[in-house]
Amino acid sequence: FIVGCIALVARLFIVKSLIGLSLKDYFVNVVLRCIMVCLPAVASSFLLNNCLDKTLSHSIAIILFSGFSVCVFAFCFGLNTTEKSFLIRKVKNLFNF
Repeated sequence: FIVGCIALVARLFIVKSLIGLSLKDYFVNVVLRCIMVCLPAVASSFLLNNCLDKTLSHSIAIILFSGFSVCVFAFCFGLNTTEKSFLIRKVKNLFNF
């Protein structure tokens, strides 16, 4: 994990010099949004996993809940308003609302 983070920072400094990438904008718009999606989804799935028995049906329920929670948190925290409106418009067009 630490080596991956160091490699990410090194790659970002290389890209910054090549294309003028703002590191602050990258961390706010990409890394922070990823953390805001991953942490609540993992935490809620972990809590659910600890509350339920270790059976096949509960494992399937945890998998479904994890996928659903990632989608919800990605929509709430991972998308900006333009992306949210685009996604809503596409879903409405798909179902002809």
